[in-house]
Amino acid sequence: MTVIQGGKKRNPVFALQLSLQNAKEFLEKLCQLTEKLQEIENNPKRFLQKSPDEWRETRILRKALWIALIIEIGRLFDTYENDTKKVISFKKVFKDPSLEDAINAIHGEAIIAKILDTRNTFTAHISDKVNNILSAPEICNSNLGKLLDKLEAPLTSYTLWFTQNRKWENL
Repeated sequence: MTVIQGGKKRNPVFALQLSLQNAKEFLEKLCQLTEKLQEIENNPKRFLQKSPDEWRETRILRKALWIALIIEIGRLFDTYENDTKKVISFKKVFKDPSLEDAINAIHGEAIIAKILDTRNTFTAHISDKVNNILSAPEICNSNLGKLLDKLEAPLTSYTLWFTQNRKWENL
């Protein structure tokens, strides 16, 4: 997510709130669709009774949400910048040591590393190296939801700091 758009800067509070909310919603729906697919695939009679289109459409929606979630997690923890691209992410905006420690602890979790690896080598970019691609069931069976919830406290602290220091006036 770039900061500059038409000469104006994005509000980092709104950007992070939106990205975090999107990630939570995508995760919830991804897991619902994963459960639905498992039910269909584990019950052949139901699968034969139902239209194969339902199974196919559910798989397509799940794949789209899987990609969207991986992209959103990448946004939340993005660190890449250059002269023309500055990013807003939890890794870039938190300068307070206690908030940085909280973010780094979440960023250091295995599921986050696996998601970022899948993003960087398969989802957002296709690498020539073959790696292990994180599946939807692996994501749903992980602690990702709890980790996303843990981002709320640092975001609230940052929002308060941003508001108290009237940072929106510099946008």
